[in-house]
Amino acid sequence: MEQNMLTVKALTLNRGARQVLTNLNLTLDAGRVLIVTGGNGAGKTTLLRAVAGLLPPYSGGISIDGIPPQEANPKMVYIGHRDGLSGVLTADENIRFWANSRGLFPSQQHLTTAFSWLGLNHLRGVETRHLSEGQRRRTGLVRLALSHVLSHRGALNNNGLWLIDEPLTAMDKNASDQLTALIDAHSNAGGSAILTTHIDIKIKRSSLIDLDAEIVAGR
Repeated sequence: MEQNMLTVKALTLNRGARQVLTNLNLTLDAGRVLIVTGGNGAGKTTLLRAVAGLLPPYSGGISIDGIPPQEANPKMVYIGHRDGLSGVLTADENIRFWANSRGLFPSQQHLTTAFSWLGLNHLRGVETRHLSEGQRRRTGLVRLALSHVLSHRGALNNNGLWLIDEPLTAMDKNASDQLTALIDAHSNAGGSAILTTHIDIKIKRSSLIDLDAEIVAGR
């Protein structure tokens, strides 16, 4: 039986003085992916920020494995609109710094495997200020790959919840296919993910919610 990774009950969220989501209810089981769509201003990013514990609900509640988002932080990887990379650090140094800040110390082989998921091993030694927008985007997403690698090899105790805001921005088809394969592998291993998008993406174990309407379909 699948376990509820995420539960959202009667959630209302404000952005400034404006209400962007009202009385939202949903559950996300372990091993499943939720694809969130909707027009500009529908609340896609606001929802992700609330699940990440970065935005308090106006009303209602969010729990991850039965605990509040702020306490569940080690179970999550959040990738926002910005890549969060330092331009003066290499791609490799950026990912190592992120991992170390979470108390993780990946081996060289862990990093090689993680960068391979996004096809970036040849750019690991390049300062990220010299990368294209698409290459920087993929470098930021290596955090997801490293989380998957560490979980698969027992260095991390859970498969966790991935929160990914518009991951296909500036990505070509090859990079999009690599990311899709990574998310599918994560869900097959029991991990969960929520991603926002305005571009069609085919994820195998997924449901779709349109914030302008209702949940539309599941796979």
